[in-house]
Formats: sequence, C-alpha cells, structure tokens
Amino acid sequence: MPTPYDTLLRLQERKLDDLRREMGAAVSALADRQLEQDKVDAALADARRRVQDEALMAIDPYVAQARARRMMLLRDRAAIKARLADLQDSSTRTFAALSTTRAAMDGYLAEVARAARTAEDVVATDLSAARRMRRTGHRPGSGAARS
Repeated sequence: MPTPYDTLLRLQERKLDDLRREMGAAVSALADRQLEQDKVDAALADARRRVQDEALMAIDPYVAQARARRMMLLRDRAAIKARLADLQDSSTRTFAALSTTRAAMDGYLAEVARAARTAEDVVATDLSAARRMRRTGHRPGSGAARS
C-alpha cells in the first residue's frame, strides 16, 4: 500500500547507497596509496643498502624525490581518511533518518489498518443491528413493534 513516506524512504535509501559507494571508493583509494607508499619505502630501503655497498654511488636526488613522493602519499592518505570519516558520519545520520522514516511509515500503516478494522466493525455492527430489527419488527425511528 502506498504511504506518504514512500518517496522520502526511497530518497534516503538512495543517499545511503551513494554513501556506501563513496566509502568503498575511499577505502580502495586508501589501500592504493598504502600500496604505493610501501613500494616507495621498499625502494628507499633498497637504495640505502646499495649506497652502503657502493660508496661512489650518488643517490641524493633519487632519495629526495622518493621522500617527496612518500610525503605526498602521506598527505593523500590523511585527506582520504578525513573524507572517509565524514562519509561515515553522514552515513550514520542518513541511516538514523531512514530508521525514523521507516518507524513513521510503520506507524502510519498500523493506523490505516486499525482504521480499516474499525470501519469493518462498524459495518458488521450495523448489519447485525439491522438483522435484529428485521427479526423483531422494529423500524428505525418508530419506537414501537409492528403488529
């Protein structure tokens, strides 16, 4: 049965789905940055080992570039983590609103069902009274029995 809450419910569910997709993308980006950072760290460690083995090797430009890349990845990861935290907060608020809307819709449906049962009871009572009046010979508004 359609309710006044259906549209709001669909909008909130769609927003929650969008937030889930964004959170998935953020988690994926965070994992990618971590993987890149691990590769840079491994390359730096490898470069340090090589320098120790070969005293004449000049690696200062490479190390500087790798460190700059590492710092950029750290900043990216921090920004992604902040965005992920914002998405999680928004998701929590949206889920709470969705739950409230569902509860309101359930209340509305219960009230509609109660009103329908009440109307059925009234009809049944009226039919029962009409049958009783027919059997006893009473007419509505006459006050006396028919002879």
